[in-house]
Amino acid sequence: MNPALKVSQAAAPAAEVSSFPTRDEEPKPAGPNDASVTTAAPAVAAQPSAESAVKKNWRPDWDCPNCRIRVWGSRAACMTCHFPNPHAAPTTVDDRLATLAKREAELLEKERLLHARAAAEHASGAAAEDLAKAVPPPPSWTLQDLSPQGFSIEEITDPEEIASFTALVVASATAYDNGSLPRGFAITRVCRVQNMRLWMQYGALRSLFALDAKPPLPRRPHTMAHLSLCAPSAAANRAGLVASLLSTAANEVYGFHGTKSEFVPIICRNGLDERVGSLSGLYGSGIYFADNFLKSHGYTLRDPKTKVHSMFISRILLGKMTEPTKTHMSNARRAPDGFDSVCGLSNHHELIVYDRRQTYPEFFMEYTVA
Repeated sequence: MNPALKVSQAAAPAAEVSSFPTRDEEPKPAGPNDASVTTAAPAVAAQPSAESAVKKNWRPDWDCPNCRIRVWGSRAACMTCHFPNPHAAPTTVDDRLATLAKREAELLEKERLLHARAAAEHASGAAAEDLAKAVPPPPSWTLQDLSPQGFSIEEITDPEEIASFTALVVASATAYDNGSLPRGFAITRVCRVQNMRLWMQYGALRSLFALDAKPPLPRRPHTMAHLSLCAPSAAANRAGLVASLLSTAANEVYGFHGTKSEFVPIICRNGLDERVGSLSGLYGSGIYFADNFLKSHGYTLRDPKTKVHSMFISRILLGKMTEPTKTHMSNARRAPDGFDSVCGLSNHHELIVYDRRQTYPEFFMEYTVA
């Protein structure tokens, strides 16, 4: 064997041992270019797997001994009586006292809110009761709930009462050049709208109008001429379609308002609304009425299913009304200064108001024509 090879093999272990410092020797810091030194990766603590964490925190579902209901194991206590989870980790006395104090604070806050709510409801009920006394509903109403939430639609079934509405329709149509009703005209249904919220709004404004003592109307609607000249029958009194129930000081009248059948439930619940009107109308975005049935009939549309037309007979607070005018008032959103309503004159007289509180849709009728 080559002697030089033997020497190199023998020297190798010595070099390996000498590369480690002794106990008394201070290790030299490695240089930035020292390739003989390698940096060991820092030790990383073993992390528990997700499966082991779930198993560690998992608690079985349990039955509450007080409520006899099944409770999820993840809940610390029963959601009804707050009985603690028997499988949960034991808590200290301080933890339990803190939980009880938090629960007591929650109960006290709920009690405070309940008292405040009851007081507000009592005050609201008292105010509504006072308003109902100040603005009593018409005597023909049968509604029992006189709070602002009171609402019902009562159908008038007495043939004599329905005949009083037919007489009003006929009188309004024949007042204009002896106009005649459409062929085959027949009223099939009449209903009274009993809506306390709308009535309170309307009645309060009527009282204010009456206090102002509005001047007489420059033109008397034909509906009122009929109701005032004809002696009211017992049936008309029962129906509530009489002039004596209207306020002359506020210039309160009845008028016709034709509409589509699909809009009837909306109007009964929310009333007529000038905000949905068109500014391009002859007299702007107002609520239009007529004292002639034929005029309003032109704005109805026969229902394709029931084959009937729908029309409201509404109370209107005209207040101070303008003289009959043919002047167009497109884009108008209110009556001229100093007036509460407009008397339009096209092919027929029209009554226009610009405040929904000046109207109350008291009756609606359904009728057929040939």
